[in-house]
Amino acid sequence: MVCLLAWSYCFALSLPPLFGWSRYIPEGFFTSCSWDYSSRTAANRAFYIYLLIFGFILPAGREPGLFKGIALHQSAGEVGAKFHRELCW
Repeated sequence: MVCLLAWSYCFALSLPPLFGWSRYIPEGFFTSCSWDYSSRTAANRAFYIYLLIFGFILPAGREPGLFKGIALHQSAGEVGAKFHRELCW
């Protein structure tokens, strides 16, 4: 289920240029494509802001909370293991 959610989120970030919001252009030696970040149109700037917020700021902003949850879970596990050792030995 998590994998399906991740793929859906990535599709939501990568499909708008295929429907006319910005566009994909070839890069480098024409072996790959990227969104058109060089044009200064309002649509391209709006897509850039969309990618910045939903592709970088939100995912990066979630990480501290996720790491805090992991740390709390880890510390609770250590307390529980210590209690178990004291109780059983």
